[in-house]
Amino acid sequence: MPADHEQYYGFTKFAMELNELDPSLKLLLPPTDTRLRLDQRKSKDDTWVSNNTYWDLRRDPGFAHLDCPVLW
Repeated sequence: MPADHEQYYGFTKFAMELNELDPSLKLLLPPTDTRLRLDQRKSKDDTWVSNNTYWDLRRDPGFAHLDCPVLW
């Protein structure tokens, strides 16, 4: 077990490394792989900023009158 296994829900080092993207394999992955998606990377890196956009817009009284609201 890694020293900080409690921070990672008790996962072993092997389990924590399963989703890491090896640079040599990146060329072999299809462009639809979720590890290449910007929203997935931002959520993993904890830099996701638009997760509450919908609810912020819902609080806006003019939101209901928009024909096609842009949520992101």
